[in-house]
Amino acid sequence: MATLTATTFANVQPRNLPSRVISISGSFNSGATEISASATTIFLCKIPNKATILELIEHHTTGAGSCPVDYGIDGTLSAFISQGTQAIVNRLSVGANIPYTVSLSDDAAVNYSILKATATPGTGTASLKIGFTVMYTMDK
Repeated sequence: MATLTATTFANVQPRNLPSRVISISGSFNSGATEISASATTIFLCKIPNKATILELIEHHTTGAGSCPVDYGIDGTLSAFISQGTQAIVNRLSVGANIPYTVSLSDDAAVNYSILKATATPGTGTASLKIGFTVMYTMDK
């Protein structure tokens, strides 16, 4: 399984600012790298432990006629958006358990979760461009 990263994942550290809504916006462009369903996971950004995710907004385009994309966190790749349609703005799906609180063990080696995207099984493309914004708070 291939794992790709958005520049936001590599360059933006998760922020822990109490009593504020924090937003992270970023983009990903696969260029000529093929995105194959169920075999490519894209790391979009890091979300700190105990963050409460309030909103996810995304827009993606592809070189395929249809290439829905799933958005999730850690091992649940479609937790927030399942089969998001290309060329329109997609937001958190109804019933996506929002607000979603990141809950990791306090002694975990990595103290953040990863917002991820992947092509829906049965689809794929040779070109994928994603723009996204995730909003969370550290009030709890």
